[in-house]
Amino acid sequence: MNSNCEYENLAADFSNAKYVDYTVYVDEAGTYDITWAYNGESYDNMPAAYKVNGGDKQPLTLNNAASGAWNVMNSVTFTADLNAGLNDILVSGTLSSYNNW
Repeated sequence: MNSNCEYENLAADFSNAKYVDYTVYVDEAGTYDITWAYNGESYDNMPAAYKVNGGDKQPLTLNNAASGAWNVMNSVTFTADLNAGLNDILVSGTLSSYNNW
């Protein structure tokens, strides 16, 4: 997912970027580690972003993005405060002009 947009220019609602929108349920409110798996044939240290429940965007770095094959999964883990019940998590793809995401 290539958003062709730098992090600094990413709209607060991600409207100018490509992203995935997850709905996650947890029984209890608290701080959780969230792991997002991705794959690709791109560069290391790719910038990305996430936001939880309409909060502020947060930067992510996609390490080992240059796996060399689409069937090799990588992951990044971030920490987020989740509410009891349903939570909305948006995760952008890369925030730059690489063509192969």
